[in-house]
Amino acid sequence: AIAAGLLIAVGVGADLPQRLDANVRADAATATGEIRRLDLPDGSTVQLNTDSAIAIHFGPDGIGARGVRLLRGEAAFEIAKDPDRPFMVAAGDGVSRVLGTVFTVRMSSRGASVTLLEGRVAVSVNGGGQETVLSPNQRVRYDGRRGLGAVEAVDPQSASAWRRGKLVFHDQPLGDVIDELNRYHRGLIRLVNEDLRAKRVNGVFDTGDPVSVVEALEAALGLRTTRLTDYVILLHQ
Repeated sequence: AIAAGLLIAVGVGADLPQRLDANVRADAATATGEIRRLDLPDGSTVQLNTDSAIAIHFGPDGIGARGVRLLRGEAAFEIAKDPDRPFMVAAGDGVSRVLGTVFTVRMSSRGASVTLLEGRVAVSVNGGGQETVLSPNQRVRYDGRRGLGAVEAVDPQSASAWRRGKLVFHDQPLGDVIDELNRYHRGLIRLVNEDLRAKRVNGVFDTGDPVSVVEALEAALGLRTTRLTDYVILLHQ
């Protein structure tokens, strides 16, 4: 039990101040493993992914009259059209400006990303003077130090699978899969052998049962697990 507690502390302690700050500022948030849909005053909707938080702003008409700041995690937006009141979504060091569209925004330790599913959205980095306009099924990543990245093509079904309670992996490195599973697991899943991160994974899994996903990976990839309760799971050869 002591070892499990130490591992969990190592996994979550580094970002604890940021998490507490986000919780104080948030108008809506989700717990680990929870997915929640919200209706906004203008008829737009927001769907929060696991362990996510947003602050909501609706003010007088004009630029910035409709807006959300993503404080943590990931959210999908379906924006009601209103040409006179652009909808702004701030995340990290950037802003997405839309009139009416469907898109997702995600924050991580490596920056933020915007994925467009329908319509058009313009993404800019604070103080950068550069703007990227996305078309459907495109994604752009950014952070304050490196600015906007290159536009990437995405599979819309995979990109929005979490909204249906699914995780879809196409030839993904195991390390990335474990990172994604940890977003939905109330504990810690850890690869003991670093070289395992390069193994490739294909499959469709439920977000609501990360432990079963680990068991499927164990069988498919010939791995073994050591469990310090169901909360702390170590994967190794």
